[in-house]
Amino acid sequence: MTYYLDFVDSICISGGAVNADRVGATRNAAWVVDGATDLVDRQILPGDCDAAWFADALNRHLGKPTLWDVSGNFSISEVVEAIKKEFFAQQRRQIVNRYEQPSAAGVVMRLYGESASVFSLGDCSLVHVKPGEPAYDLCGPNVTRRLQELDASVTKLINSHSGSNAETNSGVLVAAIDLLRKNRGKMNMQEGYGIFSVDEPDQSQAFQSKVKLSANDLILLATDGFMRIFYKYEMYQLAETEFLLKAKGLVGIAYELRQFEAHVRSDKKTIQTKRADDAAAILLRVRHG
Repeated sequence: MTYYLDFVDSICISGGAVNADRVGATRNAAWVVDGATDLVDRQILPGDCDAAWFADALNRHLGKPTLWDVSGNFSISEVVEAIKKEFFAQQRRQIVNRYEQPSAAGVVMRLYGESASVFSLGDCSLVHVKPGEPAYDLCGPNVTRRLQELDASVTKLINSHSGSNAETNSGVLVAAIDLLRKNRGKMNMQEGYGIFSVDEPDQSQAFQSKVKLSANDLILLATDGFMRIFYKYEMYQLAETEFLLKAKGLVGIAYELRQFEAHVRSDKKTIQTKRADDAAAILLRVRHG
């Protein structure tokens, strides 16, 4: 039996001036991309920002059927080489620091008969919803340990000063940006890659899996900005995804997320490195071929 993907809904909203998230799908493949927010003083690439440039490039290439072999294995090398050529052809200045190198998290899936092959780098999610059963995230919990440790170091710095006065918060924010740059530089070293970039990561950094599908299953691919409603703010349990999708839809979920984030921003004692994250998701239903 052969399945295909039936598009249900998608959303891709900005958390700031420029949106660096992307979503895409074909009849038998789907993906989301989360461009890593720029930490540069001067852009390296043309366009609105380096993160958006890289997200666009990755978005163009992830849908290519040649990236997968007959066994459902994903070729990261082909993606990296294609983007690297575009990068060197369009870069407007040289990279001075490793943290300046553009990158993105992403997850891509492709159907093979009654199963789907999944390849993920970074912290995007693929939520599998079988009707009447609790939903589960195939990718999100499997972020590489190195990325988790780097994220935790920034969170620890911010949390240690939560509730301080405005002047202290301002200093902590500067320190947090500096730490983000150091962490991004570590991520952009060959042994540190757990994300899509212009250099190829070690395959051990990627999460790869195969998942058995049934007709009418729902597949939700989402960036971490969208998944904050479950993981960061814990407004809902992931197991409730099927109910949420029926009751609110992607737009309703995103609206509720933005309302909550606005409430968080109103607390002057809360330290944030950015006002809100870009949020993207695409929802598909599995159908008989």
